[in-house]
Amino acid sequence: MRRQWPSRKLSTEARLGATWRGQFVSKEIKLVFLVLAVNLLTLPIVSLMILRLTTDRKLMGDYVNGWFTNTVLVLAVIAALFLSGTGLAELVQDLQK
Repeated sequence: MRRQWPSRKLSTEARLGATWRGQFVSKEIKLVFLVLAVNLLTLPIVSLMILRLTTDRKLMGDYVNGWFTNTVLVLAVIAALFLSGTGLAELVQDLQK
């Protein structure tokens, strides 16, 4: 015979562990958004620094990037700037609501 576990009907709020009332109640969720915002702002800066350092022949010597790698890195920096700009715009719009 298969054992039946007691049925517990929990509300959605109880299952999520936090109540949604137009704002986040949980401190952990606020921390996640803060970390995402910091990453959003630092990604283009780190990408530009990596591009600058890897194209410096004096620093890298024989290990300097070629034209293909530099092209890929420039595209990555452009993508990072675009994503950072759109993400920052969405974050500002969400905060104004």
